[in-house]
Amino acid sequence: MARSCGSCTLCCRVMKVPGVKDDHAWCSHAKKGACGIYDTRPELCRQFNCQWLMNEKLGPHWFPKDAKIVVDLKIGEAGAVLAFIVDPNYPDRWKENPWWPDIRALMGQGIVSGMWSTVVMIKEQMIVLGR
Repeated sequence: MARSCGSCTLCCRVMKVPGVKDDHAWCSHAKKGACGIYDTRPELCRQFNCQWLMNEKLGPHWFPKDAKIVVDLKIGEAGAVLAFIVDPNYPDRWKENPWWPDIRALMGQGIVSGMWSTVVMIKEQMIVLGR
């Protein structure tokens, strides 16, 4: 069964969209439970792929609205980075169960395979967990 954003708009808060909004500030286009400009949203928003939507291996506890964590995978010239972007109102959420065991397992897979680095981001703070 395909997942959908539903009432979640956490990415509209924790993601930086240059020229539109800063990190951890609500996007002015975010409406309660929806993007007010979804059909005409900026290209950076279109390119974002919430890993909870894309990867069914992330269980229901990873629904960003409830987890308070957005999972993002960026692939660039320097390689792939799996980022756990934490709602600053819940800065220690990533250390809690059931999220930390999953993060630890994904970090280990990235280290063993050499396919991605793993980071936790809380506002301007970046915690590198594995390369």
